[in-house]
Amino acid sequence: GWNWVFDNTEPSERSVVTAYNPETTPTTIFDFFLVSPNVNAVKVRCINLHFKNSDHNPVIIKVKLNRAGINNPT
Repeated sequence: GWNWVFDNTEPSERSVVTAYNPETTPTTIFDFFLVSPNVNAVKVRCINLHFKNSDHNPVIIKVKLNRAGINNPT
């Protein structure tokens, strides 16, 4: 059925209590996608920008529709 998918190789969120320091700032994997049964997650990737512009790193997903799971109207 439904699946949560994420990239577990890079942190996607950081603490905002203080300015970012890669050696001391706590980070975690926080951003996920909920994928429905008619969607196959081909790839999920967190792009490590070292939190340059945000407290989150961008996460992208590549999906493929599962045609067998789609109800086509007739």
